[in-house]
Amino acid sequence: MEPLQAAFIEQMEDILGQEQETFLRTIEGVSPVSIRLNPFKSYDPPFELDAPIPWTSAGYYLAQRPSFTLDPGFHGGAYYVQEASSMLIEAAIKANIDLSQPLKVLDLCAAPGGKSTLLASILHPDSLLVTNEVIQSRYRILIENMHKWGTSNTFITNHDVTDFSTLKGFFDIILVDAPCSGEGMFRKDPASRKEWSLSNVQLCAGRQKRILGAVEKLLAPAGLLVYSTCTYNQQENEENAAWLIENFDLEACSFEPDSSWGLKKLAYGHQAFPHLVKGEGFYLSMFKASNHRSPFKFKAKQKSAKGLDFIPQKSLVAIQPFIENMEEWTFYLNHLNEVCMLPKVLKAEMQLLSQILYRYHAGRPVGTLKGKQLIPHHALALANQKHPELPRITLDHQDALRFLKKEALPNQAASPLGWTIMSYKGIALGWGKVLKDRINNNLPKNLRIRMKID
Repeated sequence: MEPLQAAFIEQMEDILGQEQETFLRTIEGVSPVSIRLNPFKSYDPPFELDAPIPWTSAGYYLAQRPSFTLDPGFHGGAYYVQEASSMLIEAAIKANIDLSQPLKVLDLCAAPGGKSTLLASILHPDSLLVTNEVIQSRYRILIENMHKWGTSNTFITNHDVTDFSTLKGFFDIILVDAPCSGEGMFRKDPASRKEWSLSNVQLCAGRQKRILGAVEKLLAPAGLLVYSTCTYNQQENEENAAWLIENFDLEACSFEPDSSWGLKKLAYGHQAFPHLVKGEGFYLSMFKASNHRSPFKFKAKQKSAKGLDFIPQKSLVAIQPFIENMEEWTFYLNHLNEVCMLPKVLKAEMQLLSQILYRYHAGRPVGTLKGKQLIPHHALALANQKHPELPRITLDHQDALRFLKKEALPNQAASPLGWTIMSYKGIALGWGKVLKDRINNNLPKNLRIRMKID
């Protein structure tokens, strides 16, 4: 294993004192494995769930790490493999804001999507979730994971924080899980130890200030800013929290974790240390905006759409068999000429965002219209809102893996011809086009399993 750098060891002695030895022994050990179940999809995993994670509603530790690649349910979004400490944001947010009402929420540094899928699970279904990633390659992964989770009240974006500047007073919750020096990942990802340096800590702290300074003005009156990192040092954590309080109209707020969780209470936030918490290193602090802030107000010119070519209901005959409760949705054509769906209750917000941002996926792709027929999109197969009476073929484990390797399957059961959901243990995996003698596999090539399966 890559050795720890001397400057990091000295830093942790300053932070932990006599606890440092126990901490250092712990991070040379094995990381806990944890997942969070998707509350919108019922699934019985092929591995044993160990103990529940106490600070989240659907998280579990596993006794050992299985091959998630070989579990079809993983590919269908039945659960998310997520580090346990990072799920603390659920308890923290629930303690500080009413989630029983629709909210406008921004996850600014969202890829690969763990915290965004968590937010999607706990928010009111009429909430708007803007989930953003500035790095293009990570943005594609974020889209994939949000599609797997199945919710459609999302606006997935690829922008720098400064591109949101006209949305002053717009968001009720903003999560900034900031890019950091990654000290909390030294056990889970030993290779990251080589990249650590005191100069990188300073670089990260400065970058975090830039992000926080730009994003705090986007908070609505009494809005909640959640700031987190996966690191331990004061510069990126408590010093940045103090900087926020000193320079902006914010008040620190907190929550009261159970003492059994093992969190350390600091001046502004809480710190998870792996020798005290069953999880990796994680820092979490929260801030409330003043009630006296000016709320965002829609202007007349912001009530039209840019890049959203809305489709009238009468033109959607081909789509009706695929979507449940059509009247609850607005449909539009995106830049790829794909039909997409988004909740009607969020149409004004989506129109606004379409004028301000230009790299985005609004709602959920449905498919491509070809004459009077719909060629369904893979994301529709994974959606929670597809019609429950769509044709479906249940695959056994072997055939499910064959499907996920993008192999054609025989039409052994003489199933009805046409587009059919291919599923495993109740979890949709994608579309098959049933022909007389075979089932054509419509899984996107980039999602196929590449590993060799015996």
